[in-house]
Amino acid sequence: MTTSIPLPRAVSWLAASLAVGWLVVYNAFRLAGGTPAEVALPATAIGGVIGAIGFAALILVIRRHLAHGGVLDDGPHALPPPSQIPERTRDLMSATAWVLAGLAALAVGMGVFLAASWYQDAPDRAQTTIILAAWNLLIGVWLADEYVHLRRFEGEGLDSVALGCLVTAVLAAVGLSREMATTGQIGLIVLGGIAAVLCHLVLWRFSQKPIPWAAIIAGIVATLALVLPLIS
Repeated sequence: MTTSIPLPRAVSWLAASLAVGWLVVYNAFRLAGGTPAEVALPATAIGGVIGAIGFAALILVIRRHLAHGGVLDDGPHALPPPSQIPERTRDLMSATAWVLAGLAALAVGMGVFLAASWYQDAPDRAQTTIILAAWNLLIGVWLADEYVHLRRFEGEGLDSVALGCLVTAVLAAVGLSREMATTGQIGLIVLGGIAAVLCHLVLWRFSQKPIPWAAIIAGIVATLALVLPLIS
């Protein structure tokens, strides 16, 4: 438990808020009949503002909670040793680890592919392409390391891993909406969403909460990330 908001978590929340804001506004404009080139800039501006407002509202609510003597539930960062983890939870952690491994492999492959595409597109290189490539390479290396830890039933920081997987799904929706390596982007969304849900379910197993709200919300966001670009 903590009475303050850790900076890494706040930064992750901000990134997720901006990405989700952009995704919603971009696809709303696309559903209204706009072309990708026409809606890209206004969606970035409006979506960024909406995401920032949502982030500010979240921080305000949490700070009020802390000001009234509440604590920020960071989840079970210090999980019990493997020998004390129930068998069903160990099985869930193992399944989550393998999904993270698959997502890591796909993310690295997509990162290399997008980086190569960006290099070959000279002189008209799209900034979005290299940003997505860099993120995929970064998240791929990170998740590969987390796979090793989770296989050892070391689950500290799984909430951050879940958020990283969800941001990967949302950013893949950006690539999907721009028709960049469509099959690969769909794979990232699906695996990213599943990984985020599983990570939250593992944390829920160690909590005292009756309903896994975080897992449910992650599933909804991942579903929207897949559906909105396909129908726009």
